Amino acid sequence: MKRFAVIGNPIVHSLSPCMHRANFLALGIEASYELKQVLNLEKEMKDLKQLDGFNVTLPYKQMIIPFLDDVDPIAKAIGAVNTVKNVNGKLMGYNTDVDGFFESFQGLNVKLDASILILGAGGAARAVYFALIKNGYQNITIANRTLDKAKDICDNSISLVQAGEQLESYQCIINTTSVGLIEGECPIDLKNLNSNHVVMDLIYKPKLTTLLKRAKELNCRYEFGLDMLLIQGAKAFEIWFNQEANRTMMKQQLEVELYVNR
Repeated sequence: MKRFAVIGNPIVHSLSPCMHRANFLALGIEASYELKQVLNLEKEMKDLKQLDGFNVTLPYKQMIIPFLDDVDPIAKAIGAVNTVKNVNGKLMGYNTDVDGFFESFQGLNVKLDASILILGAGGAARAVYFALIKNGYQNITIANRTLDKAKDICDNSISLVQAGEQLESYQCIINTTSVGLIEGECPIDLKNLNSNHVVMDLIYKPKLTTLLKRAKELNCRYEFGLDMLLIQGAKAFEIWFNQEANRTMMKQQLEVELYVNR
């Protein structure tokens, strides 16, 4: 039986196992998929090399790269990996967040000349920035608590405090941070959020973070992270098995976990 996992810290909130297990069952594949909390990446690498593949989430999307044998050109350009495949004992890194993000983002119909604000400067932010630039968006600002990390991605960078103060200067806001996983938390001050904003939060649990609750109250167009999770997971499966995933079954199971088993 093939073995897969998702690694991160924290990891308990991840819905990747239910999604992948449903897909394995639908396709008749004998494989397991587990949550793996990693406190020390270097110490865990020996065990991770025993897996057939794994997904990578916060805070390891950049930290994993030195431990890999090779990295796909897109993941290398982004500087972040979210999918690893074990090929005859060699670990190969990929990034499926790019496609996952952009396919879900397209539903918001954001114009190419829109002024876009990305919150955060981690691995997910790198994938979002790469996807936007690749698809013709140019007016992008990154806001982060640590400016040096933001400037590593984009020269046009500001602090999170400045982002809240200047919110009216942007037409689209994308949260890539983990702030919002805990109810009541938000990465920026929302006093300047208005109905003209388009808002996307990559968090999928809860469905409505504090940021998205406010966006909904103001009748903004908004999107949460479920479709991105689904698409990047399906793309990861396709890398591991060289066949199409059953996205319908994957999404059905995600919705059961989010809306029924709460």
